[in-house]
Amino acid sequence: MYGWFAKKGWLTKRGKPRAQWAQNPDAKAESVRQLVVALKKDPRDLEFNDFHFNYLSGLISNYYNGSVYAAVSDAFPELNILPWELMQTPRGFYESKENRIAAVKWLVEKLGKDPRDITVEDFHSNRLGGLLLRNYNDSPYAAVSEAFPELNIHPWEMLSTPRGFNESKENRIAAVKWLVEKLGKDPRDITVEDFRSNRLGGLLNAYYRDSPYLALLEAGLVTQADEAYMKSRGLKRATA
Repeated sequence: MYGWFAKKGWLTKRGKPRAQWAQNPDAKAESVRQLVVALKKDPRDLEFNDFHFNYLSGLISNYYNGSVYAAVSDAFPELNILPWELMQTPRGFYESKENRIAAVKWLVEKLGKDPRDITVEDFHSNRLGGLLLRNYNDSPYAAVSEAFPELNIHPWEMLSTPRGFNESKENRIAAVKWLVEKLGKDPRDITVEDFRSNRLGGLLNAYYRDSPYLALLEAGLVTQADEAYMKSRGLKRATA
């Protein structure tokens, strides 16, 4: 690796930049391209240490301000690499709300998913795990809510409800009332399948023993007088 750069005269033995990097713009980009070839890496997989351990510390530090993203973007403009596709996102990149939203929208578009179907694993398998953990407390709901406010997504519409969300009685009631309003049914006619087909099956099972009656009773949408009616229609289920 060192021999190629030394032969080109682009660095000293200690990795200090030669004048050619300053005088010849393509010399910088060519150095990065040769590094990728030598390491047999995808440009998106380059890390700062790849430069450091291959006598290119001067290049990355002095000409790209320590930014691997700046280096690979200069060397491979045709790839249209995005900052979050790198192993290491530029320092402070996600402090910008605009950048966070761009990354989340890119993920949704790349996967071709409804934002409500995005999971923690989707973020982690696409190099956005750090974004999710540090900026959204590992909550896909928080991420898509910021990126798609116009969709007015509710926590219970996600594949995975935010951790601890259903522990709140207020949240449970809000979810049950939303279900009834969405379906436009008499609350007494809400079924187990209605809960399950609207991503509320886990809520019903964990907090109401699979009983629509108990869920609707807590929400104040039915009374004890409705229990017999719901039982007769097979909608009560395990209230004891």
